[in-house]
Amino acid sequence: MVAHVPATAPVSSASVSPASWPATALTRAWVVWENGFKKTFHSYDTSGRYEVADPRRYGIRGFRSRVLDKAWPSPIKEMILYDHQTGARLEVWVSKGVRLV
Repeated sequence: MVAHVPATAPVSSASVSPASWPATALTRAWVVWENGFKKTFHSYDTSGRYEVADPRRYGIRGFRSRVLDKAWPSPIKEMILYDHQTGARLEVWVSKGVRLV
């Protein structure tokens, strides 16, 4: 059973449930594949087992293994990282099917 955490309480990695990860994510990645399929991925900024020194960097590093380095049925055409709080574009990892990182 997950305890209710008031909206004003500080959020620690121990109190973040998997269902709330998209809302608490620091970064999101927008991905478009060659076949036209589009999906938004949200960063996992905590380990859940130990304290992370730089949560944003930890989450962005996770995109590389969860999305960029994964074998997909269709090649990735575009992959853009955004700051999830401000909506600002951070980096372009894939453009027109060419991997930039």
